[in-house]
Amino acid sequence: MIHPLIKPKKVKSAPSTVVFAPTEEIKRLMTRAVNSGQNFQARPPLSGQFSFTQRGRTGIVGPAVGSPAAVLALEPLLASGTSRVVVVGTCGGLCPTAPKSSASLFDLVFPRGTVSEEGTSSLYGSKGNTSSKPSALQLELEAALLPLSESSKTGVIWTTDAPYRETWEKVQRYHSMGAVAVEMEYAAIAQICKVYNAELAAVFVVSDLLGKTWLNGMGQAKLKDKLNSICSLVLRLIDEDDTRGQTGNKSELKASQDRKKMGSAS
Repeated sequence: MIHPLIKPKKVKSAPSTVVFAPTEEIKRLMTRAVNSGQNFQARPPLSGQFSFTQRGRTGIVGPAVGSPAAVLALEPLLASGTSRVVVVGTCGGLCPTAPKSSASLFDLVFPRGTVSEEGTSSLYGSKGNTSSKPSALQLELEAALLPLSESSKTGVIWTTDAPYRETWEKVQRYHSMGAVAVEMEYAAIAQICKVYNAELAAVFVVSDLLGKTWLNGMGQAKLKDKLNSICSLVLRLIDEDDTRGQTGNKSELKASQDRKKMGSAS
């Protein structure tokens, strides 16, 4: 049992669902998609540069690039009761010699496990590489987003701390272990969600390709357009889930009240 000397500061009225936006661009697109005018407020920074914006029961946290930053941004919310995390990010697609198993620029990528080449997840109990069964929220997210892409990939996500140390040899090795993409936060987020028993879903858009050479698609309009569409659909999905949850809670409350009345009458 670990007894940390420093504990995350609790956040008052923490949202039930948080969307993690690792970059400033994705945070801006997500915040713009929120733009409802009402019930929308900026919160003070959680740690350093990381802040979140809250809209009803949904929060948007970021930017936070890299595993340590991601955990610093998310843990105060998870410790305060946030129970669902949705990650919207970009990734590098792995392009080994087998074309059919390779990602293409602007494909959607959905995770089914992690290959960890970062140092944060092990501090939260990760034993290394993982495979994972998709959560119900993950499957809902995939069903909602598939119309946005002509092709998508599911597979292991390679998380690294050092993009300037990605090599062709690593691309081949990690692809042989099931990895289809590389990014900088997911393995640590998956582990911190496991620690706090929070439901996790994620989608990544392929922004660049790693093979024997590097093909960069960052900054292209098609990437921004796809991310913009994803942000809108993710918020719509969360709103629909919240509405169903509230309706279900009201039905359960009414049923409970009815049972109490029947018990009193008898």
